[in-house]
Amino acid sequence: FRAATTDAAVDMDFGLATGGHASDFESVADFAAFHSDGDDLNIDTHSDDGSTDRAIADSTIDLVEGTFAEYWIDARDDTNVKFYVDGVLVDTSSTKRILTAALARGVCAIAHIEKTTGTAVGGCTIGRMRVRTTCVE
Repeated sequence: FRAATTDAAVDMDFGLATGGHASDFESVADFAAFHSDGDDLNIDTHSDDGSTDRAIADSTIDLVEGTFAEYWIDARDDTNVKFYVDGVLVDTSSTKRILTAALARGVCAIAHIEKTTGTAVGGCTIGRMRVRTTCVE
């Protein structure tokens, strides 16, 4: 993933979700995602499982515009979803990211760019995006 952002009105989210929304990604019922606000270089994380919303938190890793980075979301433990940037575990706060209800309904990969106002343009390049799962029946 490589980002190009220039304006506070532009937000980007990418990760796992049960759906999308035209203008407000956080209104999606179930997701675990990386987040970027257009006016800063912070790589944030956040999640919602339909009943428990975990607010956006700074991963302490910053975007480097024009430089690719690799992002992983590990949801094998749906009560403690883990986020990695270039193989490094980020967002290790005690407030755990959850996807319990979402995984029961099924999630898919999502990349979402939205803006609230103005003529600013946001963009991103995704080199490869996939969801790898283990099915247990």
